[in-house]
Amino acid sequence: MSSQVSIVYQTWDVWLADVHFEEINQSKKRPVLILNDSTVVVYALKMTSHDVRTGEYPLKRWKEAGLDRPTVVRIGKKLQLSSKDMIRKFGQIHPVDRVEIMKKLKSL
Repeated sequence: MSSQVSIVYQTWDVWLADVHFEEINQSKKRPVLILNDSTVVVYALKMTSHDVRTGEYPLKRWKEAGLDRPTVVRIGKKLQLSSKDMIRKFGQIHPVDRVEIMKKLKSL
């Protein structure tokens, strides 16, 4: 009898995930911000290292989140991922950034 380890996703975790493109049958490994702690469907926000655009939030404490470069959270682009899309955990969003992200999410 094999035992499976249950992975716990927590709100504000930063994970590397296999994110599928909507338009084409391809995917890209990219960091995502976990919005809820469900193990069936994981709701997340895309993150990227490009320059800030409208509707995005540049992390102030990206190093503390376990990221290796300045990172932007795409507030308006929510994702639905499954546990099979999740690769590994980087860290957690710093409380300073949590407050700002929550403000932006509420303003949508």
